[in-house]
Amino acid sequence: MSKGQTYGDSSLSRRRRERATKSNRRSGILLASLVALAVAGAAWYWTQVDEPDRDKEAYKEETSRLFAVMKSKSNRLSKNSSEEVLNAFEIEIRELAERDGVKTERVDPLIENVEALKRIKSERRQEYEAMGEAIKAFPLDSSPEKIKAFDGQISGTVSRLERSQGAKLHSDWLERRKVVASELKTQYVGELMVRSDPSKADVYLDGKLLSKTPFKASGVRTGRREVVLRKMGYRDKSISVSIEDSGGNDLGTVVLDPIVGGARIIVSGGKSRDKIEIEIEEADESVSVGGLEVVQGYQHFEGREHQLDALRIGNYVLIVSVNGRIANETSFVVSEGEIQQVPVEI
Repeated sequence: MSKGQTYGDSSLSRRRRERATKSNRRSGILLASLVALAVAGAAWYWTQVDEPDRDKEAYKEETSRLFAVMKSKSNRLSKNSSEEVLNAFEIEIRELAERDGVKTERVDPLIENVEALKRIKSERRQEYEAMGEAIKAFPLDSSPEKIKAFDGQISGTVSRLERSQGAKLHSDWLERRKVVASELKTQYVGELMVRSDPSKADVYLDGKLLSKTPFKASGVRTGRREVVLRKMGYRDKSISVSIEDSGGNDLGTVVLDPIVGGARIIVSGGKSRDKIEIEIEEADESVSVGGLEVVQGYQHFEGREHQLDALRIGNYVLIVSVNGRIANETSFVVSEGEIQQVPVEI
């Protein structure tokens, strides 16, 4: 082999190696570009597609979890929950309402619940303050009846308030009650006596029913008192009396004025020569005299027509007899200032 041929082969081989090296370098660059492109694509998908989807799902799950927590808290709230607890819950539930994807129809009932409880708290506070002022202003000269009535008001109010408010009111009232009771012991007492015509009238002292006439009571607080006598069919009689502590206070016999109406009785039928007898009596009341029952308002007449202009109001029984035998029995009502028509057929 000649020297020139050897040199030519060597030169060809070097060029081939150079081309191969260049080709390999280009392939490497291309592969590296493809890898970089794939990595960039994966990174884009992760950041633009997959990661936001995962974030949205996590956000949704967190919202559901928060709603479940809020609903559980709402169920545990009550009228006795403190204002601090209610305010904190309201802040939390309103923050939840601002999250994306939260439906107002699910949150609104929770907000309405806490607002209703806050209104109850406000009403309780107002009632507590009003009753506190009433305790301070309770008159020192109040009667035992007024003290007892206020006891009932306090009990009713305490039952509606929170435990701490109720305990405070009860304590304040006990202190005020002691002062009022001590003042009551220093007041003088006297006696009161009253009778009525007719008897068995209800006796009211300062609006309170005590008994029936004839009435006598000791231990009546001195001072100006109001006595009312009340009986069915009669007008109320009001008497203002000054009770003295020296001896009895006798009002004597008080005559009650009847409330009257009238009735016109007409009997028809039978024969003209029949003997007609009419009896009427009050149906609502009877009294005992000497062990015998006496019917109130009893009247007896003969004849077919009678008009009675001064009957006490109330229910009456009418009995019609023909020739000594009862032929008809009926009832009628007498009203104030009216003439009641009572037709009877025999």
